[in-house]
Amino acid sequence: MNRFLRHVALVLAIVTTSCGGGGGGGSSDSGPVADTLPETVNTAPSASSVIMLDANGGDANSGDELYVSYEYADADSDPESGTRLQWYRNDIAIVGANATAYTLSPEDDGTRIHVSVTPGSDGGNTTGETVHSAAMLIDYSVGTRLPVQTIRSAYTAFSYPIRIYLPRNFVTDRVYPIIYAPDAEHLFDKTADLLDELGKEVILVGIGYNDRQQRAADYLLPGTRDYYNFIALELVPFIEAQYRVDTDNRIYSGHSDSGLAGALIIFFEPPDNRLFRSYLLHDPNTFDALEDIQALNAAYSEQHSSLPINLLVSGSAYGNYKAANYFRWIVRDSEYTDIYHSFQFYEEEHAAMYLPSFRLGVDTLLPD
Repeated sequence: MNRFLRHVALVLAIVTTSCGGGGGGGSSDSGPVADTLPETVNTAPSASSVIMLDANGGDANSGDELYVSYEYADADSDPESGTRLQWYRNDIAIVGANATAYTLSPEDDGTRIHVSVTPGSDGGNTTGETVHSAAMLIDYSVGTRLPVQTIRSAYTAFSYPIRIYLPRNFVTDRVYPIIYAPDAEHLFDKTADLLDELGKEVILVGIGYNDRQQRAADYLLPGTRDYYNFIALELVPFIEAQYRVDTDNRIYSGHSDSGLAGALIIFFEPPDNRLFRSYLLHDPNTFDALEDIQALNAAYSEQHSSLPINLLVSGSAYGNYKAANYFRWIVRDSEYTDIYHSFQFYEEEHAAMYLPSFRLGVDTLLPD
Protein backbone atom coordinates (compact mmCIF):
# COMPACT_ATOMS: atom_id res chain seq x y z
CA MET A 1 0.00 0.00 0.00
CA ASN A 2 1.47 3.24 -1.00
CA ARG A 3 1.85 6.22 1.31
CA PHE A 4 -1.29 8.04 0.01
CA LEU A 5 -3.63 5.08 0.58
CA ARG A 6 -2.25 4.46 4.08
CA HIS A 7 -3.01 8.16 4.96
CA VAL A 8 -6.63 7.92 3.73
CA ALA A 9 -7.25 4.74 5.68
CA LEU A 10 -5.92 6.28 8.86
CA VAL A 11 -8.21 9.32 8.54
CA LEU A 12 -11.23 7.10 7.91
CA ALA A 13 -10.41 5.03 10.99
CA ILE A 14 -10.21 8.12 13.20
CA VAL A 15 -13.49 9.53 11.89
CA THR A 16 -15.26 6.20 12.36
CA THR A 17 -14.06 5.84 15.95
CA SER A 18 -15.04 9.41 16.89
CA CYS A 19 -18.54 8.92 15.54
CA GLY A 20 -19.05 5.70 17.49
CA GLY A 21 -19.75 3.71 14.37
CA GLY A 22 -18.37 0.41 13.20
CA GLY A 23 -19.79 -1.90 15.87
CA GLY A 24 -22.93 -2.90 17.61
CA GLY A 25 -21.31 -2.42 21.01
CA GLY A 26 -20.64 1.22 20.40
CA SER A 27 -22.85 3.86 21.93
CA SER A 28 -23.31 7.55 21.37
CA ASP A 29 -23.77 10.30 24.02
CA SER A 30 -25.38 12.46 21.39
CA GLY A 31 -29.15 12.71 20.99
CA PRO A 32 -31.57 15.04 19.30
CA VAL A 33 -30.59 18.69 19.97
CA ALA A 34 -33.54 21.09 20.72
CA ASP A 35 -33.50 24.64 19.38
CA THR A 36 -32.87 27.24 22.26
CA LEU A 37 -34.92 30.47 21.87
CA PRO A 38 -33.55 33.79 23.23
CA GLU A 39 -35.19 35.00 26.53
CA THR A 40 -37.88 37.67 26.02
CA VAL A 41 -37.24 40.88 28.06
CA ASN A 42 -40.31 43.01 28.84
CA THR A 43 -39.74 46.72 28.27
CA ALA A 44 -40.77 49.04 31.10
CA PRO A 45 -43.58 51.52 30.32
CA SER A 46 -43.02 55.26 30.25
CA ALA A 47 -44.93 58.42 31.13
CA SER A 48 -44.48 61.79 29.49
CA SER A 49 -46.12 65.20 29.21
CA VAL A 50 -47.08 65.15 32.91
CA ILE A 51 -49.04 68.32 33.68
CA MET A 52 -51.57 69.57 36.23
CA LEU A 53 -54.81 71.28 35.26
CA ASP A 54 -57.25 73.31 37.37
CA ALA A 55 -60.79 72.06 36.87
CA ASN A 56 -62.09 75.61 37.45
CA GLY A 57 -59.61 77.24 35.09
CA GLY A 58 -57.68 80.40 35.92
CA ASP A 59 -55.56 80.79 39.04
CA ALA A 60 -55.58 77.93 41.53
CA ASN A 61 -57.11 78.75 44.91
CA SER A 62 -58.22 76.88 48.00
CA GLY A 63 -61.21 74.68 47.16
CA ASP A 64 -60.20 74.19 43.53
CA GLU A 65 -59.68 70.66 42.18
CA LEU A 66 -56.44 69.92 40.36
CA TYR A 67 -56.12 66.86 38.17
CA VAL A 68 -53.17 65.23 36.42
CA SER A 69 -52.82 64.60 32.69
CA TYR A 70 -50.06 62.47 31.14
CA GLU A 71 -49.26 60.24 28.18
CA TYR A 72 -48.63 56.52 28.70
CA ALA A 73 -46.52 54.41 26.35
CA ASP A 74 -45.25 50.82 26.29
CA ALA A 75 -43.00 49.36 23.59
CA ASP A 76 -44.56 45.93 24.08
CA SER A 77 -48.09 47.31 23.80
CA ASP A 78 -48.82 46.17 27.35
CA PRO A 79 -51.89 47.90 28.78
CA GLU A 80 -51.45 50.31 31.69
CA SER A 81 -51.92 48.80 35.14
CA GLY A 82 -50.77 49.81 38.63
CA THR A 83 -49.59 53.32 37.79
CA ARG A 84 -48.76 55.20 41.01
CA LEU A 85 -49.56 58.91 41.54
CA GLN A 86 -48.26 61.17 44.30
CA TRP A 87 -49.09 64.83 45.03
CA TYR A 88 -46.53 67.09 46.74
CA ARG A 89 -46.63 70.33 48.73
CA ASN A 90 -43.34 72.22 48.62
CA ASP A 91 -41.65 68.99 47.44
CA ILE A 92 -42.94 66.98 50.42
CA ALA A 93 -45.31 64.11 49.67
CA ILE A 94 -48.86 64.77 50.86
CA VAL A 95 -50.03 61.75 52.84
CA GLY A 96 -52.96 60.01 51.19
CA ALA A 97 -52.88 62.20 48.05
CA ASN A 98 -52.55 59.46 45.42
CA ALA A 99 -55.58 59.93 43.20
CA THR A 100 -55.82 61.48 39.76
CA ALA A 101 -57.35 64.61 41.34
CA TYR A 102 -56.40 66.68 44.39
CA THR A 103 -58.59 69.31 46.08
CA LEU A 104 -56.66 72.31 47.37
CA SER A 105 -57.12 73.22 51.03
CA PRO A 106 -56.27 76.42 52.95
CA GLU A 107 -53.09 74.65 54.04
CA ASP A 108 -51.93 74.84 50.41
CA ASP A 109 -52.23 78.64 50.16
CA GLY A 110 -48.95 80.21 49.12
CA THR A 111 -47.25 76.84 48.55
CA ARG A 112 -46.01 75.05 45.43
CA ILE A 113 -47.96 71.92 44.42
CA HIS A 114 -46.83 69.29 41.93
CA VAL A 115 -47.58 65.63 41.10
CA SER A 116 -45.49 62.63 40.07
CA VAL A 117 -46.43 59.65 37.86
CA THR A 118 -44.76 56.22 38.09
CA PRO A 119 -46.20 54.25 35.14
CA GLY A 120 -47.08 50.58 35.52
CA SER A 121 -48.10 47.85 33.07
CA ASP A 122 -49.46 44.32 33.37
CA GLY A 123 -46.65 42.91 31.22
CA GLY A 124 -44.44 41.23 33.78
CA ASN A 125 -45.58 43.62 36.49
CA THR A 126 -43.06 46.21 35.36
CA THR A 127 -42.94 49.86 36.37
CA GLY A 128 -41.24 52.72 34.61
CA GLU A 129 -39.31 55.72 35.80
CA THR A 130 -41.09 58.32 37.96
CA VAL A 131 -41.80 61.58 36.15
CA HIS A 132 -42.62 64.84 37.96
CA SER A 133 -44.76 67.68 36.70
CA ALA A 134 -43.77 71.31 36.96
CA ALA A 135 -44.82 72.98 40.23
CA MET A 136 -47.82 75.30 40.48
CA LEU A 137 -47.85 78.24 42.92
CA ILE A 138 -51.18 78.33 44.74
CA ASP A 139 -52.65 81.79 45.30
CA TYR A 140 -53.79 82.89 48.70
CA SER A 141 -57.51 82.59 49.23
CA VAL A 142 -58.81 86.00 50.16
CA GLY A 143 -61.46 87.15 52.56
CA THR A 144 -64.45 89.32 51.74
CA ARG A 145 -64.28 93.11 52.07
CA LEU A 146 -67.76 94.46 52.45
CA PRO A 147 -68.93 97.83 51.12
CA VAL A 148 -68.33 100.82 53.38
CA GLN A 149 -71.10 101.56 55.87
CA THR A 150 -71.46 104.82 57.76
CA ILE A 151 -72.51 105.10 61.40
CA ARG A 152 -73.26 108.41 63.07
CA SER A 153 -72.52 108.57 66.77
CA ALA A 154 -74.78 110.26 69.29
CA TYR A 155 -71.79 110.50 71.65
CA THR A 156 -69.23 112.21 69.41
CA ALA A 157 -71.63 113.80 66.88
CA PHE A 158 -69.32 112.48 64.14
CA SER A 159 -70.03 110.03 61.32
CA TYR A 160 -67.66 107.10 60.89
CA PRO A 161 -67.06 105.11 57.67
CA ILE A 162 -66.89 101.47 58.75
CA ARG A 163 -65.14 98.76 56.75
CA ILE A 164 -65.55 95.04 57.49
CA TYR A 165 -63.32 92.15 56.46
CA LEU A 166 -64.66 88.59 56.75
CA PRO A 167 -62.12 85.75 56.60
CA ARG A 168 -61.99 83.28 53.74
CA ASN A 169 -64.47 80.42 53.99
CA PHE A 170 -66.55 82.51 56.39
CA VAL A 171 -69.63 80.71 57.73
CA THR A 172 -72.41 82.43 59.64
CA ASP A 173 -72.76 79.86 62.42
CA ARG A 174 -69.11 79.93 63.47
CA VAL A 175 -67.73 82.07 66.32
CA TYR A 176 -64.80 84.30 65.31
CA PRO A 177 -62.23 86.48 67.07
CA ILE A 178 -62.60 90.14 66.11
CA ILE A 179 -60.24 93.08 65.75
CA TYR A 180 -61.40 96.71 65.95
CA ALA A 181 -58.85 98.95 64.25
CA PRO A 182 -59.07 102.76 63.76
CA ASP A 183 -57.37 104.68 60.93
CA ALA A 184 -59.07 102.54 58.29
CA GLU A 185 -58.26 105.09 55.57
CA HIS A 186 -54.63 104.05 55.42
CA LEU A 187 -54.46 100.81 57.44
CA PHE A 188 -57.51 98.69 56.57
CA ASP A 189 -56.48 97.35 53.16
CA LYS A 190 -52.89 96.53 54.12
CA THR A 191 -54.13 94.87 57.32
CA ALA A 192 -56.68 92.78 55.41
CA ASP A 193 -53.99 91.81 52.89
CA LEU A 194 -51.80 90.58 55.72
CA LEU A 195 -54.67 88.59 57.26
CA ASP A 196 -55.18 86.95 53.86
CA GLU A 197 -51.50 86.06 53.70
CA LEU A 198 -51.46 84.67 57.23
CA GLY A 199 -54.73 82.81 56.76
CA LYS A 200 -56.07 84.07 60.08
CA GLU A 201 -59.71 83.25 60.75
CA VAL A 202 -60.64 86.61 62.27
CA ILE A 203 -63.08 89.44 61.54
CA LEU A 204 -61.55 92.89 61.05
CA VAL A 205 -63.53 96.09 61.61
CA GLY A 206 -61.87 99.24 60.32
CA ILE A 207 -63.01 102.56 61.81
CA GLY A 208 -62.53 105.48 59.45
CA TYR A 209 -62.71 109.28 59.63
CA ASN A 210 -64.03 112.10 57.52
CA ASP A 211 -61.41 114.68 58.52
CA ARG A 212 -58.30 115.02 60.68
CA GLN A 213 -60.03 117.36 63.13
CA GLN A 214 -62.37 114.53 64.03
CA ARG A 215 -59.40 112.17 64.43
CA ALA A 216 -57.56 114.53 66.78
CA ALA A 217 -60.65 115.03 68.94
CA ASP A 218 -61.20 111.30 69.38
CA TYR A 219 -57.64 110.38 70.26
CA LEU A 220 -57.06 112.84 73.13
CA LEU A 221 -58.94 113.48 76.34
CA PRO A 222 -61.63 114.46 76.93
CA GLY A 223 -62.80 113.30 73.48
CA THR A 224 -61.50 109.77 73.93
CA ARG A 225 -64.22 108.99 76.46
CA ASP A 226 -66.93 109.82 73.93
CA TYR A 227 -65.01 107.88 71.29
CA TYR A 228 -64.91 104.86 73.60
CA ASN A 229 -68.67 105.17 74.18
CA PHE A 230 -69.18 105.20 70.41
CA ILE A 231 -67.20 101.97 70.06
CA ALA A 232 -68.62 100.20 73.13
CA LEU A 233 -72.25 101.30 72.96
CA GLU A 234 -72.89 101.87 69.26
CA LEU A 235 -70.34 100.20 67.00
CA VAL A 236 -69.79 96.90 68.84
CA PRO A 237 -73.54 96.18 69.25
CA PHE A 238 -74.08 97.04 65.58
CA ILE A 239 -71.33 94.68 64.38
CA GLU A 240 -71.90 91.85 66.80
CA ALA A 241 -75.62 91.70 66.11
CA GLN A 242 -74.61 90.53 62.62
CA TYR A 243 -71.74 88.15 63.42
CA ARG A 244 -71.00 85.59 66.10
CA VAL A 245 -67.97 86.87 68.02
CA ASP A 246 -65.65 85.34 70.60
CA THR A 247 -65.81 88.08 73.22
CA ASP A 248 -62.71 86.69 74.94
CA ASN A 249 -60.85 87.41 71.72
CA ARG A 250 -62.05 90.97 71.09
CA ILE A 251 -58.92 92.94 70.19
CA TYR A 252 -58.16 96.67 69.87
CA SER A 253 -55.38 97.50 67.40
CA GLY A 254 -54.07 101.06 67.10
CA HIS A 255 -51.05 102.67 65.43
CA SER A 256 -49.49 105.99 66.42
CA ASP A 257 -52.27 108.34 67.66
CA SER A 258 -54.90 105.58 67.63
CA GLY A 259 -52.42 103.58 69.70
CA LEU A 260 -52.45 106.48 72.15
CA ALA A 261 -56.25 106.28 72.28
CA GLY A 262 -55.92 102.58 73.13
CA ALA A 263 -53.50 103.40 75.96
CA LEU A 264 -56.15 105.69 77.45
CA ILE A 265 -59.07 103.30 76.91
CA ILE A 266 -57.31 100.57 78.89
CA PHE A 267 -58.05 102.42 82.13
CA PHE A 268 -61.71 103.23 81.41
CA GLU A 269 -63.07 99.82 82.40
CA PRO A 270 -63.17 97.80 85.64
CA PRO A 271 -61.54 94.36 85.65
CA ASP A 272 -64.82 92.43 85.60
CA ASN A 273 -66.40 94.30 82.67
CA ARG A 274 -63.82 94.76 79.95
CA LEU A 275 -64.76 95.36 76.33
CA PHE A 276 -61.32 94.48 74.96
CA ARG A 277 -59.35 91.51 76.21
CA SER A 278 -56.26 92.39 74.18
CA TYR A 279 -54.52 95.53 72.93
CA LEU A 280 -52.05 95.84 70.07
CA LEU A 281 -50.45 99.29 70.36
CA HIS A 282 -48.05 99.91 67.48
CA ASP A 283 -45.60 102.76 68.16
CA PRO A 284 -48.22 104.67 70.20
CA ASN A 285 -47.64 108.41 70.58
CA THR A 286 -48.11 108.34 74.36
CA PHE A 287 -45.95 111.41 75.06
CA ASP A 288 -48.83 113.56 73.79
CA ALA A 289 -50.90 112.49 76.80
CA LEU A 290 -48.34 111.25 79.31
CA GLU A 291 -49.83 113.16 82.26
CA ASP A 292 -53.32 111.88 81.42
CA ILE A 293 -52.01 108.28 81.26
CA GLN A 294 -50.25 108.65 84.61
CA ALA A 295 -53.38 110.08 86.23
CA LEU A 296 -55.64 107.39 84.77
CA ASN A 297 -53.26 104.65 85.87
CA ALA A 298 -53.02 106.08 89.39
CA ALA A 299 -56.80 106.27 89.73
CA TYR A 300 -57.25 102.74 88.37
CA SER A 301 -54.56 101.21 90.58
CA GLU A 302 -56.11 102.76 93.70
CA GLN A 303 -59.30 100.80 93.05
CA HIS A 304 -58.04 97.64 91.32
CA SER A 305 -55.08 95.35 91.64
CA SER A 306 -56.05 93.35 88.55
CA LEU A 307 -55.69 94.47 84.94
CA PRO A 308 -56.81 91.36 83.01
CA ILE A 309 -55.55 92.15 79.50
CA ASN A 310 -52.94 91.12 76.97
CA LEU A 311 -50.92 94.26 76.25
CA LEU A 312 -48.53 94.08 73.30
CA VAL A 313 -46.67 97.35 72.75
CA SER A 314 -44.11 98.06 70.03
CA GLY A 315 -41.89 101.01 69.19
CA SER A 316 -39.97 102.32 66.20
CA ALA A 317 -36.35 103.45 66.41
CA TYR A 318 -37.34 106.44 64.27
CA GLY A 319 -40.70 107.03 65.94
CA ASN A 320 -42.17 106.74 69.42
CA TYR A 321 -40.24 103.85 70.96
CA LYS A 322 -39.19 105.85 74.03
CA ALA A 323 -42.75 107.01 74.67
CA ALA A 324 -44.16 103.56 73.97
CA ASN A 325 -41.72 101.82 76.26
CA TYR A 326 -42.24 104.41 79.00
CA PHE A 327 -45.98 103.70 78.88
CA ARG A 328 -45.27 100.01 79.27
CA TRP A 329 -43.05 100.76 82.29
CA ILE A 330 -45.92 102.66 83.92
CA VAL A 331 -48.15 99.61 83.60
CA ARG A 332 -45.41 97.15 84.58
CA ASP A 333 -44.36 99.10 87.69
CA SER A 334 -47.97 99.16 88.92
CA GLU A 335 -47.59 95.39 89.47
CA TYR A 336 -51.07 94.49 88.26
CA THR A 337 -52.14 90.88 88.39
CA ASP A 338 -53.75 88.98 85.52
CA ILE A 339 -51.86 90.90 82.84
CA TYR A 340 -49.58 89.77 80.06
CA HIS A 341 -47.44 92.54 78.60
CA SER A 342 -44.56 92.70 76.15
CA PHE A 343 -42.54 95.28 74.24
CA GLN A 344 -41.01 94.86 70.79
CA PHE A 345 -38.43 97.23 69.31
CA TYR A 346 -38.28 97.78 65.52
CA GLU A 347 -35.53 99.31 63.40
CA GLU A 348 -38.08 100.28 60.74
CA GLU A 349 -39.44 103.81 60.67
CA HIS A 350 -42.80 104.77 62.11
CA ALA A 351 -45.04 103.78 59.19
CA ALA A 352 -43.02 100.78 57.98
CA MET A 353 -43.02 99.06 61.37
CA TYR A 354 -46.81 98.70 61.46
CA LEU A 355 -47.15 95.50 59.42
CA PRO A 356 -44.38 93.50 61.14
CA SER A 357 -45.75 94.67 64.50
CA PHE A 358 -49.30 93.65 63.58
CA ARG A 359 -48.05 90.28 62.27
CA LEU A 360 -46.27 89.55 65.55
CA GLY A 361 -49.33 90.64 67.51
CA VAL A 362 -51.86 88.43 65.75
CA ASP A 363 -49.47 85.48 65.69
CA THR A 364 -49.10 85.87 69.46
CA LEU A 365 -52.78 86.33 70.23
CA LEU A 366 -54.22 84.04 67.53
CA PRO A 367 -51.70 81.23 66.97
CA ASP A 368 -52.49 78.70 64.25
